[in-house]
Amino acid sequence: MLTTDFLLALVDGINDYHGTVNCGHCALRLDDHISHGANLRLGPVPYESAGIQTHALIKTGRITRSSTYDTRLLDKCSKEPADFRVVFDLNDKEIKYEIDLTVKKDETGQLRFIAAGVDNIKERLKALPRRQKDESAYGFIVLTHESQNEIGHIINFYVDKDNEVYFIDAQHQIKELQVSQQLNLQGFRPEIFYIASIPPEGYKVKIENEAKRKIKKEKPIKAKNMLHPNLSILPPVTAERNEDKFHRLFALSQTNSATAQDWNELGHCYENGIGTMANMTLAFNCYKKVTELDPENIEGWKTLGSCYFAPMGTLKSEERAEECYTKAKELSQRQSAPIPAQNPQEPAHPVVVAPRDPQFSPMFHSTTKAPSDFKDKQIELLRKQLALKDQELALQKQEIALLRMQLEKSSSASNSPKMGA
Repeated sequence: MLTTDFLLALVDGINDYHGTVNCGHCALRLDDHISHGANLRLGPVPYESAGIQTHALIKTGRITRSSTYDTRLLDKCSKEPADFRVVFDLNDKEIKYEIDLTVKKDETGQLRFIAAGVDNIKERLKALPRRQKDESAYGFIVLTHESQNEIGHIINFYVDKDNEVYFIDAQHQIKELQVSQQLNLQGFRPEIFYIASIPPEGYKVKIENEAKRKIKKEKPIKAKNMLHPNLSILPPVTAERNEDKFHRLFALSQTNSATAQDWNELGHCYENGIGTMANMTLAFNCYKKVTELDPENIEGWKTLGSCYFAPMGTLKSEERAEECYTKAKELSQRQSAPIPAQNPQEPAHPVVVAPRDPQFSPMFHSTTKAPSDFKDKQIELLRKQLALKDQELALQKQEIALLRMQLEKSSSASNSPKMGA
């Protein structure tokens, strides 16, 4: 498949709601597709703005620096320093400019983008480290509107194994203009800022460096059975490997047979980096899918509310968090409501009083012992009632935390962002 066709297949369906200010949502979703090498078919992204905020430093009329605190970009693009650097020779026989491409957030928690121009952007992108799987490189490009400096636009870039550079605008309404090998700066300032995403499996350069070290692993000592020396001790039965679990869940997510529980476990893998690289955006999408498939899932709504409240993998929204918590509380109350009795003279279930056992209670004077199966049912009903009460208490604590944060937010002055995408 040609690279252009491959990228168009990844873009397909991302902006089916035809949003015009949602370039951030589109770029983040496309980055997830490129990372997995497949269209995840998670449905169209929201049509409103993703709220990605970048902070620019302007000197003598030019943008000389751009950075962001956005956790979604920090999760995808920040890492610890690696063991390689790329050196650019800018046709100077005496001076070489060394550019460190191992990006990490600084002590303030910011992620700094790398500056480039239209004349050198392709060479800079070609020099990026390549992922192990297919020797490609990919990431984000941030542009600034020419007339309104406070408004930005974010797109994606992709460098294939043949060193061909592609610029992808998943928000664009015209399919023929979504993928191009030329960066169109019409309507934008000449300053270009980019940042590379971290591939889940790592970089090809690092793998080659590790191979050169030739680290020899010691062979494990085979344990012996002391009772029968001629028999080796069988290895213990272990749980499913993390990588196998992730790939199984991911394969299920590509079909219509995936259940809400499958999506919840896949989100747990993305959130905690089980079998794959941690990706909070994909974890949020999975948790959102749980509530779509199972609207009666109390834990699913609580988890989704926590994502909006934290935030995790999405833009912070206390309103949506409150909606999710309210939905979970309503479901909890509905499921804990007494079941109306068929006979009006009978009490409603599960409002029952467990009988006292004469063996342990002197106040129970009857010598006839209740059937054990009946007692077990009463105990189970009481346990369920206690569990529902615990859920209600947890929801009340979350509501208190939400109100406390709203009070703190109203009392503190908010700093206005420089630019949004």
